[in-house]
Amino acid sequence: IDLSAGSIVTLTAILTYVTVNGEDDKVLLALLISFVVGALVGMVNGMGITFLKISPFVMTLGMSGVVTGAIIVINHGNVVGKVAPVMTQLIARPVIGNIPGAIIIGLIFGFLMWLLLERTAFGKNLFAIGVNRVTARLSGVNVNLMNIATYALAGALAGFGGFLLVGNTGVVFINLGQPYLFPSIAAVAVGGTLLSGGKGSFWGSMAGAIVLTLITSLLTTMQMPDSVRRMVLGATLLILISIYGRQRSFRQ
Repeated sequence: IDLSAGSIVTLTAILTYVTVNGEDDKVLLALLISFVVGALVGMVNGMGITFLKISPFVMTLGMSGVVTGAIIVINHGNVVGKVAPVMTQLIARPVIGNIPGAIIIGLIFGFLMWLLLERTAFGKNLFAIGVNRVTARLSGVNVNLMNIATYALAGALAGFGGFLLVGNTGVVFINLGQPYLFPSIAAVAVGGTLLSGGKGSFWGSMAGAIVLTLITSLLTTMQMPDSVRRMVLGATLLILISIYGRQRSFRQ
């Protein structure tokens, strides 16, 4: 679990906002910066976890604080920029029929992630590590390199999420990405991924995100306060973790 994802989203959203500054010809540069910065943060996470043997929770939580501090140092609380018109057109507005561009982009990346996890050696090795790291290492998998690459990929995708988020909302602030951290973890659990490792899919995580969105929308329609919505999501996550966390012992 990567607890720095929310901070990465905020950082790359701000970098995108400042870099683009309302100019369409700088969108690709901002996109590249988002991917690279996110990947670098993820790589640092992976190296700390792999070589320094720091717990993933501790490492990514600490990195979240570092990134948040870096955001404050970089902008000094004052962010000057503007979203480019092409970003709003391709992300926030309907592109095909009444379907917003963000959904189409999400489906495209969902397909690419399915290919990566299910049809490549990288995906097979990743699942092998989740089942048993010792066996994977004895089978020739470079576990250390896989750890670092996976965290780097997670960071890059979080960076891309920041790019999409600022294109959809058109605004940035210091805690822009934090509200998405908890639901992103809950969506993975709801989607059937075993937190003990070895089983899961990107489509399942997308389905979990849809379920959580529907639950949140239902609670909002019922005019439940934000505190109640957070309690429901938290209870859902705790229940699923308590169930899925026992799967490894069940298998053994």
